[in-house]
Amino acid sequence: MSPGVAWAWLSCWAIGAALVLLGWPREHWRRDGVLIPGLGLAAGLGLTSVVYTASSFLPSEQRLLATALIEGMALLGLGLALRRKSDARPFAPVERAAPSPAPRGELTWLACFVVVQAAVVASVVAYRMYQADPHGGWDAWAIWNLQARVFFRTEGDWPEVMQHAQLAWAHGDYPRAVPASVARLWMWAGAEPAGIAAGVSASFAGATVLIVGGVIASLRSPLVAWVSVFILISLPGFVLAAPNAHADLPLGCFFAGAGASALLGWQTPAARGPLVLAGLMTGLAAWTKNEGLLFCVVFTAVCATQAWRLGRARSGGGFALGLAIALVPTVLHKVLWAPSNDVMTGIGSRGWEQVTDLSRHVMIGSAFLRDAVGFTGWAYALYPVMLLACLAPPWRARLRAGEGSMLPVVGLMALGYYTVFLISPHDLRWHLDSALVRLFLQLAPLAIIGWALLLPRLPKRPTAKPRVRKRVVLAFVALNAAVATVVFATLSGQLRRGELAAETLAGTRVVAALAGDSWHGTESDGRARWTWSRGTADVLLHAERAGAVVTLSFDTRSLQPRAIRVTTEGRELWRGDAGTEFTTVELPPLVLGAGVTTLRIETNAPAVAESSDPTARALAFVVHEARLN
Repeated sequence: MSPGVAWAWLSCWAIGAALVLLGWPREHWRRDGVLIPGLGLAAGLGLTSVVYTASSFLPSEQRLLATALIEGMALLGLGLALRRKSDARPFAPVERAAPSPAPRGELTWLACFVVVQAAVVASVVAYRMYQADPHGGWDAWAIWNLQARVFFRTEGDWPEVMQHAQLAWAHGDYPRAVPASVARLWMWAGAEPAGIAAGVSASFAGATVLIVGGVIASLRSPLVAWVSVFILISLPGFVLAAPNAHADLPLGCFFAGAGASALLGWQTPAARGPLVLAGLMTGLAAWTKNEGLLFCVVFTAVCATQAWRLGRARSGGGFALGLAIALVPTVLHKVLWAPSNDVMTGIGSRGWEQVTDLSRHVMIGSAFLRDAVGFTGWAYALYPVMLLACLAPPWRARLRAGEGSMLPVVGLMALGYYTVFLISPHDLRWHLDSALVRLFLQLAPLAIIGWALLLPRLPKRPTAKPRVRKRVVLAFVALNAAVATVVFATLSGQLRRGELAAETLAGTRVVAALAGDSWHGTESDGRARWTWSRGTADVLLHAERAGAVVTLSFDTRSLQPRAIRVTTEGRELWRGDAGTEFTTVELPPLVLGAGVTTLRIETNAPAVAESSDPTARALAFVVHEARLN
């Protein structure tokens, strides 16, 4: 990471964190020490994306200077204001309900240990996902990263470029928070490394974890917070989206940030800052993706209802102020630069027919049930456990101001998504299959917060002596580090996508054997892995340094007898026959140079069809359980 990129990332976080601290009751800075950095990172990414969008109309040579000047002035102003707030006399105590008593220490330590190890696994999986697809999935490179490149490469005329008919599939109407954040860091880097887009996405993932854990720890207990974070990072959709540069995870981060800020604002009547921040987060959700506009309507209605119930119209005004400020870039984008939306313009005279079509309701309901179960990765097991946990009596007495409003927000958002599918002009099955899981990802963090607020408060644990507590903390940190090292080393030794075999030293790949051209995808059954060739095919040996000596061996067979030969640079390494039973192929030791060494596996017979099905694959020979040593 270049110094410029590091500075851009830190300054963005500093701007957001200073803004959050400025509006946060000073008495709660320490108590909310996990939540505030998460809110600050999300707010900083959102606000600096607005700054970059404004400067993107300038020529590229002036853009960096303008962005740095605006952000520097903002950082200086916020720093001075924050210093004045820190030097001021303490605020009068606010009427905020104290968090629930901490549960017994043993349970909290155990939950923390489990979450730390789960986070290690999730981080490795996310990094492996990035290595397999450094530019992300289809939406990442075809929409969000493409828009970032248009930002970065054009000289202020990006609205005209994005409205071009040939880029209609790139959704030029989408808001700009994610592509502007990526392009801003590319500007500081002076290039377009794929890792920056993945880093922006991972930053939003980290902010989401901090927000979910921080708000629940503040309103419930550390144990409930650890459990909630574990559920979040155990969701396959969340982990795989972390490096994927889509806008759905950032949108879910802003949903959670708005909910967390509002919850704490409703419980601090003397402070307006958290509700102003809630409005800001709600508006930034609209700046992130079109679904954020629906969230603005739903969440504003909920906040207005809470302001009326609590008799706090002034606080409601603070929310409206933050929302109005944050909506300015979205309104300008929609009015001045965005082309028409494909869903809205496609709704025609068949809208009412679609609403009354029972088969569409059945298809949508079935898809919602299917993806609600599949999204968690736990099948049906997770929901009964969560339900039983929140039914412990007396659950109604546990809810404080606004705590019961998060799940209704999730429900209203889901109802809105249901309605959009119902009137969608696109093929309904395609629309559901391509979008619904990502919508669940948007709502998951806020839904976990709403569920956690229904959990019981546990008995207070006895206070540990400072000397014992210090020893326990040190031992706990050492145990986590040791187990995390073992977990990381184990996962690092596992094969990645496209790899046939690998040799790892201290967690780093030394040599890896990858399937080149003319192979079908890797298959597995338990620990066994294999891949079929379509005919003559290459195996690519990637070596990190010159001089590595390796021996490649594997088992092979075929659907019919054939001869195969392994060569490299025209030199024969092995020759033999492959039949319907496995034959072991062990190549002589190879001294590799740094980079790629190509092994060619040739066969004397054409591939044959796997079955009589017209779409069956053509198979020649199989490489089964390849080994490097």
